[in-house]
Amino acid sequence: MLVSNQRLFEQNLVTNKGVKLMYINQMIDMFHHLYGRRNRLCFPFGLHEVLLLMSQSFSKLARSLRKNDPPEIIEVRLANAVAWFCGVVNYFDDLPFTDTFAGKYGKMKCPYCEERYCLCEPGWRPELKNPPFETMTTDGEHKKLLSWWCYHFETMYGKRNQNDGIYRVIAHLTEEVQEVLALTALTAYKPNNLNELEREFALELADVFAHLIAIANFKKVDLAATIEKHYGQGCPICRTKPCQCPRLMIVKDVVQRIGSE
Repeated sequence: MLVSNQRLFEQNLVTNKGVKLMYINQMIDMFHHLYGRRNRLCFPFGLHEVLLLMSQSFSKLARSLRKNDPPEIIEVRLANAVAWFCGVVNYFDDLPFTDTFAGKYGKMKCPYCEERYCLCEPGWRPELKNPPFETMTTDGEHKKLLSWWCYHFETMYGKRNQNDGIYRVIAHLTEEVQEVLALTALTAYKPNNLNELEREFALELADVFAHLIAIANFKKVDLAATIEKHYGQGCPICRTKPCQCPRLMIVKDVVQRIGSE
């Protein structure tokens, strides 16, 4: 049933909008080809440096939302936040992100309250009843279009997010980023089941991406079209593909912000 709905959704997009179809795994691969080699060579501190730059891009997005910047500025900030998010995902070799994301959010109901239209309380949500660590087995479930996921999340969470307001969505995004950072810290202090640790990273990153989709939906941004517009032809800064930006050009905003505080 869900696969059939996906095909109808694709046909509707092509017929009515003529848009380029983009799947989540294609989005991640696109940013890997665009920035993967640069990130490996330019960031000697590895994951923590990429996480810092992702967090910085999220801070810029949050400031634009707080200031109610023009839609075109918010689109740029949102696309940049997704780019750095994909940089973190791509840091891990073969992280089961897409499968984990589909495993948690692919059912036609909230994974926490288990309702089609989320009824989770603003300050509290129940624990997951069935931790979605395993890959979904339904054919094609993990290959849904990014635009379909945005539609799916809008149906499931749109009304609640509109009622809660954009600041609460930003707060949830910040909380999920902190959980990723906390997980990196825990790896230094306790023995690791590597398979479980990989799944935990994928699950936490799935929550981060879910809130990026929530922001896109809240601001009525076509996320797939925005990513294609700003990154489909290459890096928007150096105008090359793959990116050849020097390291200092990439981190200058972080340095300037720290220096001004």
